[in-house]
Amino acid sequence: MHGFSSIMKFIIFFVYVPFVYSAITWLRNGEEHHENVDLGELIPNEDETFQKTAILHVAPDEWKKNQYVPVVVHQGNTIQKILTEIESKSKIKSNEKLHTFSTFYIEIYGQTIAGIPEFSAVTTLDGRQIDYYDSEIKKLIPRQDWMKEFVSGDRFKEYTEIREQVQQTNKINITVLMDQFSHSHGVHTYQRMYGCDWDDETGDSQGFDQHGYDGEDFISLDVEELRYISAVLQGKSSSSPVECHATGFYPSAVTITWLRNGQDYDEDVDPGETLPNEDGTFQRTSTIYVTDEWKKNQYVCVVEHMTGKILTENEIKSNNKLHTFTTFYTGINGQTIAGIPEFSAVTTLDGEQIDYYDSEIKKLIPRQDWMKEFTSTDRWKEYTEIREQVQQTNKINITVLMERFNHSYGVHTYQRMYGCGWDDKTNISHGFDQHAYDGEDFISLDVKYSMYTASVWQGVRTMMKWNSDSEQLELLKQYYQHECVDWLKYFLTLRKADSERRAPEVSLLQKDFSSPVVCHATGFDPAGVTITWLRNGQDHDEDVDFGETLPNMDGTFQRTSTLTVFPDDWKSNQYVCVVEHMTGTIRKILREDEIKSNNSKFLIVSLSKGKAGKIQTFLKTFFQSSSKTLYISPIMNLQDVGQQMIASMLV
Repeated sequence: MHGFSSIMKFIIFFVYVPFVYSAITWLRNGEEHHENVDLGELIPNEDETFQKTAILHVAPDEWKKNQYVPVVVHQGNTIQKILTEIESKSKIKSNEKLHTFSTFYIEIYGQTIAGIPEFSAVTTLDGRQIDYYDSEIKKLIPRQDWMKEFVSGDRFKEYTEIREQVQQTNKINITVLMDQFSHSHGVHTYQRMYGCDWDDETGDSQGFDQHGYDGEDFISLDVEELRYISAVLQGKSSSSPVECHATGFYPSAVTITWLRNGQDYDEDVDPGETLPNEDGTFQRTSTIYVTDEWKKNQYVCVVEHMTGKILTENEIKSNNKLHTFTTFYTGINGQTIAGIPEFSAVTTLDGEQIDYYDSEIKKLIPRQDWMKEFTSTDRWKEYTEIREQVQQTNKINITVLMERFNHSYGVHTYQRMYGCGWDDKTNISHGFDQHAYDGEDFISLDVKYSMYTASVWQGVRTMMKWNSDSEQLELLKQYYQHECVDWLKYFLTLRKADSERRAPEVSLLQKDFSSPVVCHATGFDPAGVTITWLRNGQDHDEDVDFGETLPNMDGTFQRTSTLTVFPDDWKSNQYVCVVEHMTGTIRKILREDEIKSNNSKFLIVSLSKGKAGKIQTFLKTFFQSSSKTLYISPIMNLQDVGQQMIASMLV
């Protein structure tokens, strides 16, 4: 390095093409040059194109005496620019007159990130949002003032209905994709991006329609050839994935490894990520891709937790008395993903959201009904003002961090997670306060010793400054050891007063002797429940139809699992319905004295908007008979009983 150097940033902009290789290299006097070169990451632009940089640190007298040339290779085309005083200030741009109209659908399966809806739809014009819809707000919102004229038309209503239909369709699509990729656990995404480009100078246009799964291309439409092209050979591989799924453990640290004939084995292994469960525990899945040779060799999945051995069900559930009260702040600098705000704040109690704020809605929203009492207090207004102040502070923090890490552009994130945990058996509590940049630890507070620790050298300056403020450290210590725990207990009291956790009531139902057997669990809260069947002590999933979890009128939930089995089979073999809920496990053995007949009875099912079709299909299947008539009458008195549906069988 010379004593005085200039930073030459070479930036390219190009249209997105899936899996097309693009590279930037520097030449010095015709030879490849890698010294003092910083290759940047691929970053999206607002107009759906991409950019990439290659930074050369070079002294002015050096590049004036020698010829430096950046070489860009993209889709087989090569662009070169000789480094001169004029060219050093220029950018390679194309498609300035190219306009893009795009629609994005995103469906998420599994435990989503706090504040992120299961389904969202965004329409953009030249990279700017013009409308937005998601599964929580359930309405189409214009994002531009000039969209008001379109909003007043019938087409806007039609567009809203389309979003609702796509939301239901995508639920089916993602389950089909999970089945094709042999995924049964974890968080997975299905995306679709379609639209068209138009050049207002040449009049040329082109369409595009691309589908993705878990962020990777799955299939796309060649509009000119009118044929779909698959990006993966899913289902044609000779190897099949096997998943080792660990769930219900706490704390979150866990290691999953595979052994092959007693030796560590990591080939073709996807270790997976640790994900939160609804009850405050965690889960993780490790996937191994093996051929039929696993029948000839011994493969063993080893799960190591803080206990130092493979976890058993009893050991995992021994931690369910630990409660957590946590606040998350996330600030994003740069072009955010469509529908994701620049700043968001989420508070959780035992892993469940209790309030939410972001820079777009600009108000604090309760996420639980039992939070209504707290929203009527002055503290709620104070909490809202705190979020607004933190939003402004985070803008400053993220610019400071970008400067520390020598980042001048691109998408970057600053996150803070703080709160406390409390064991209602031992009364032991602990506090935590962690800061991160771009998803990596930056600095954290050791509450016990009132001392900050930097995770990277860029955080040392902040660490020294904060550790020198003894008064602030003492205030934080008092908050995490006392006030935070008091708030945690207060919210636990609100939740408990609103609704005690209720165990499911389990019944085996059958219309007549030859009909399918329904294992019906109802009256449980919270909603998380698993229903499985055992045949002679072994898991049995043949001829089993798993129903969805549905709400009851009293705020509890219900779910069914239907087993199609011949009477001679279940009389000669033992079939057991196993219902697992956070309150415990219930088993019902399939025998005559356990079966309840549904003749001449009413079935009342609470109905949330949008599920009428599914309920109706279920009831028709459940009560199918040529000698009886099914009457389905929706009651639409929203003020008194909400939406429900009564099905009666008349002889």
